[in-house]
Amino acid sequence: MSSDKKHIRLSLRDQKFLDKALRIVNDHLGKESFGIEELSQELGLSRSQLHRRLQKITGLSAALFIRSVRLKKAVELLLEGDLPVSDVAYRTGFSSPSYFNKCFHEQYGFPPGDIHKQKTSEIDQRTFFIPEALSDSKAGYIKTSKKRKIYFYLFVFMAIIIFTIIYFLSGNRFGKIQIHDKSVAVLPFKNFSDKQENQYIADGMMEAIISNISKIGDLKVISRTSMEQYRESPKSVRQIGSELKVNYLLEGSIFQDEENIRITVQLIDIKSDEYIWSDNYDFELRDIFSVQSQIAERIATILQTKITSEEMSRLQQKPTSSPEAYDIYQRAFYYYINYLQQRLETDYTMALTLFRMAINEDTTFADAYVRLADLYWIRNYRGEFHSNTFMDTVYLLCRKGLRFDPRSSDAHRLLGQYFFETGKREQGITELKTAISLNRNNASAYDVLGFYYNWSGQWETGIPAIFTSIQLDPYSVLLPLRYCYLARGYLDILDFEKTFYYSQKAIELSEGSRPSLGLAYWINAHTHLMCGKGEEALEAAGKLADINEIGALRIQAEVYCHLFRDFEKSIDLYQELTRRDSAHYNYRHRYAYALWEAGDYDSAKAMFETQIRTFERELELGRVERNDPHYNLAGIFAFLKDYDKAFDHLKKHHFTSGLEIYAERDPLFRDIRDNPEFKRIIQDAIDEKELIRASIERKISEDFGL
Repeated sequence: MSSDKKHIRLSLRDQKFLDKALRIVNDHLGKESFGIEELSQELGLSRSQLHRRLQKITGLSAALFIRSVRLKKAVELLLEGDLPVSDVAYRTGFSSPSYFNKCFHEQYGFPPGDIHKQKTSEIDQRTFFIPEALSDSKAGYIKTSKKRKIYFYLFVFMAIIIFTIIYFLSGNRFGKIQIHDKSVAVLPFKNFSDKQENQYIADGMMEAIISNISKIGDLKVISRTSMEQYRESPKSVRQIGSELKVNYLLEGSIFQDEENIRITVQLIDIKSDEYIWSDNYDFELRDIFSVQSQIAERIATILQTKITSEEMSRLQQKPTSSPEAYDIYQRAFYYYINYLQQRLETDYTMALTLFRMAINEDTTFADAYVRLADLYWIRNYRGEFHSNTFMDTVYLLCRKGLRFDPRSSDAHRLLGQYFFETGKREQGITELKTAISLNRNNASAYDVLGFYYNWSGQWETGIPAIFTSIQLDPYSVLLPLRYCYLARGYLDILDFEKTFYYSQKAIELSEGSRPSLGLAYWINAHTHLMCGKGEEALEAAGKLADINEIGALRIQAEVYCHLFRDFEKSIDLYQELTRRDSAHYNYRHRYAYALWEAGDYDSAKAMFETQIRTFERELELGRVERNDPHYNLAGIFAFLKDYDKAFDHLKKHHFTSGLEIYAERDPLFRDIRDNPEFKRIIQDAIDEKELIRASIERKISEDFGL
């Protein structure tokens, strides 16, 4: 930890040792090969003895002690102004100017070439504290008589009492940090190791610290994915804090030398733009979990955060007893994050292979099971959607992970997804709530919970949950998708203004993200269709066609069939749709209607009967796919004049996607459109949505200031 340079009173033995160590390092200052081994040999000590002596006297590891002496000499040479930076680097024993620049910047916060722009006092404050050896005369000063010691301790005792009285009586708390709302973001850690391939260790440390402090319910913590954009950002601390809407930033770096690691962390108060805490941690790889916990606990202490006994227990829990398994897991996580962001096959394969290797190294490693389950879900969701074994692999992996860590938030999140998608909706919601109770900063859990609440028609809970996920992860690669979720939610409650607003935001942010862009264009086209605006729907479908031809064809066919009543054109489009994607089925009752109107009654009736069986099977499976089976069955039965079944399904349908508005012009309902019962069902749905919109507007205004 950096400190102001000062004299401390050392024993004569420690003074002589330090003086000799400083002289030896300075004598070999220009030798790049001079390191811990050489210093320990010249001092006649083992490496561990050397480390303990220097740690006791200076608070520095042996490696950092040598580097600090080199940097201090470098500052002197740079201030003289006669040598270029590269020469200073080699004269002070650094292997290269680039490595020198890294070390210098880590220590002083600016590149060596900018040294003349700094104040000398500020440079001194950022120099690692190396106690200066005292002269023999000063050494004698340490030999204080017992009487003087007694007076000294009495003086210190009285000073403490007086200061304490003043502290509590005064409104001004001397030296007390002003704590703002406890919101924290962790910037990507810098890797100052010689090997750039060690970046995964820096990323792993960043992830672990975020994960640990996220377990503290009293803290709001920004998700990892939102922080990647600041990896090489020139933005100021205030800019970053303003964009993330947080009050504190943690920045850090790592330096690894074989098995020894040094981590430097600094906590910044954004409002004052000042460091309120900084520290260095020197440790061996096997002690990494202890250091991760210490850093999280220290941040909580500095921010005066309440930590429950349960949270403390989770902070101190080691994810694995195997350093080898953890190292493999960190490598896997690096590729896992890359896959989330870019969906590259090579990243998927590496992540999959390495997660499996981590499990082979430690079969009780819960996090590895859970990340493997997450990876499997992302990759195989669509492919297994209509399978009887849909996502069973995810279920088994999560159960195994929870066996070894019952408090895994992401395992409960994934189980929530599994249960909800397989028809066990209440169980799914319960698992997602458990995930959030274990980690109130789990943006993905809020995201999924909001998504499923919306799909279940519980928009008053779902839409705020999605806003929470955006607040916790404001610059995630998933942000465009979350805007789409909001647009879809507002479409469901018939707030078309906000539907178009959030779909447009998704479009603006979706460059390079075809799934989000396609969904946003589809929402726009579908909303225009629901409102009966054929030309606008076709325009949006035209943009969708570049990304999702199948989705675009369906919108176009329905516009020509239902709004323009151009059955010949719509049949051509439905035929093309069927040719391109024979597995796509949820539009075929619309295709059947076009055939019927064109006079092909046999083909139309056969297609209607197939659709009835398909949608009834969908209801049996309990799938959540938004094919609106009750609405579609109601339309088919109404058109086939089986009105009892039509009304039975219509009463069971929970209206979404603007279908209340569309139903009044949907040609499948033309024979019952004037039926009082039909009108009542539709009007009740519209009235209910008006009340829901008012309730959500109040909640969003109160909780998010929007």
